[in-house]
Amino acid sequence: MLTSLASQANTKKVDPIEPIDPPIEEQAVERDYMGEFIEKNKEISSWLDRKVEQVDLFLVGKSKSNIKNNSSFRVINSTGSFEGDNFKNNTTISINPKLPNLERFLRINLSTYVERDAYLRSQRNLQDENEELQDQDHIDLNQPKENLNWVYELMTFDAYFEPRIQLSDPLQISNTLGFKSQTRIGKLQIDPKFEFFADATKGLGVFKALNFTYHLSRSFEFRLSNEGEYEDRINKYTVNNGLTLNQLVSDRNSLGYGVALTSTNRPNYHLKSYRTFVLWNHTFYKKVIDFQLIPEVEFERARGFRGLAGVTFNLIVSF
Repeated sequence: MLTSLASQANTKKVDPIEPIDPPIEEQAVERDYMGEFIEKNKEISSWLDRKVEQVDLFLVGKSKSNIKNNSSFRVINSTGSFEGDNFKNNTTISINPKLPNLERFLRINLSTYVERDAYLRSQRNLQDENEELQDQDHIDLNQPKENLNWVYELMTFDAYFEPRIQLSDPLQISNTLGFKSQTRIGKLQIDPKFEFFADATKGLGVFKALNFTYHLSRSFEFRLSNEGEYEDRINKYTVNNGLTLNQLVSDRNSLGYGVALTSTNRPNYHLKSYRTFVLWNHTFYKKVIDFQLIPEVEFERARGFRGLAGVTFNLIVSF
């Protein structure tokens, strides 16, 4: 009998070890979690639309437009650190109100706020422009605009207003009123912009920009940035000039490789610093969650232009 048991043990087949998939219940919970997040995002967006619409009607007195109110806001959490410095973290709420009745009443066009931060702006613009080109495949980028239509487009400015709240101690509130336009001449795109701002830390000031973008293809573009900012309180004028090569890797991923120079007039006009950077932008959920990773090396005059490495991580949640 012992012999037969041993024989059965030797002949018994052992199933190979297979990877164990998460239980169906856990997968369902993960899907439900994301679904609940999206639904909550829609609820908050709808609530904001109703509140801004009430303000819009209050300012005008009665409805003058049938356009649906599509206001939005973003929560931006930024974490960064450089060599020899501690981690810095701040959270900002950026509100983009839509006031269609006020627009009709004043006969102006309140456009979407344009992110001033070159890191946040360049990659977002590249993805938006690619989507626009996919929807308009019949447009030939090599063909310049006939007559002087591009001059008319360049001189037609849209206005935008953006309140911003920074969650800090104490709470900081800033406001921006800006004007922007855009035109395209063949593969060259021109983007002028002018802003008045009241910043919680900088005070009153003016920001202006004249940026050029050359579209090499649907996946690559060169961007030349020329931006200046004047702070009235301390009579400070800062100029940023940069060149960036943007690459659209996929619908969800893009890369940017660039160099930027910063100059200031205090105590006299001089080159303050320059930096090189690489930016990776990933869209986790389109128009809802984005995150960016930005390693860079900065060379500042105050440190004898000695390179300091740093990294910044941005998490952007849109409602």
